[in-house]
Amino acid sequence: MAVAVHTHLASPGRIGSLPLRNRMVVTAMGVGYSNPDGTVSERQIAYHAEQAKGGVALIITGATGVAFPAGGVFPGQMAISDDRYIPGLSRLTEAVHAHGAKLAFQLHRGAAQSVLDMFAGRPLFVPSTPLPEKAAAPPFVAEELAAMGGRTMPQVTFHEMTLQDIQLMVRQYADGARRARERRRRRDPRRPRLYTGLVSLGRSEPSDGRLWGRAGEQGAFRPRGDRGGPRRGRE
Repeated sequence: MAVAVHTHLASPGRIGSLPLRNRMVVTAMGVGYSNPDGTVSERQIAYHAEQAKGGVALIITGATGVAFPAGGVFPGQMAISDDRYIPGLSRLTEAVHAHGAKLAFQLHRGAAQSVLDMFAGRPLFVPSTPLPEKAAAPPFVAEELAAMGGRTMPQVTFHEMTLQDIQLMVRQYADGARRARERRRRRDPRRPRLYTGLVSLGRSEPSDGRLWGRAGEQGAFRPRGDRGGPRRGRE
């Protein structure tokens, strides 16, 4: 006789004050279905609506760019960097809600792994310039480059973030959270994420002795005295 496992999976759950019809969650995955300008496409709406129709309780979108096109990590990424994106985000939300599921956006700003910046010739934001052996390592394998239309790896430059850069990024995340709320004027969850390329694990010391940039340091990603914007620096 079969033994029932995960008996609570289909039972109602709750995240804080947010009720969920069960405990099944679609975690964030970048599918690349948005329009080239970052707006929500009909294909993307249909994709997430089918997930909701399948019975999950919560869907977390792929990376949603708070500074798009800057910091974009893959073609077809969704954007939330301007108020003009709100109508599309609202339509996506309504499509998911129509089938009884909740929707969360993974707020995102790429750094050393920002594909769109690489191919646009923009410098990559980093806490400190990568060590030579790290900088020389290609971030893509041949199969990934082939999927991007057979592109060759461009020459990459780096920009060590200043205090002003960090403050701007904090504001971009705060503005993204505001737009996520305004899409339905309700408090659906947002899942902020500072891309891990902003945490320096194998990089040189910042050239000017700044305190942010190393995992676990007090100043990493959150300038002291700044109380605005998201509070989490990494997952």
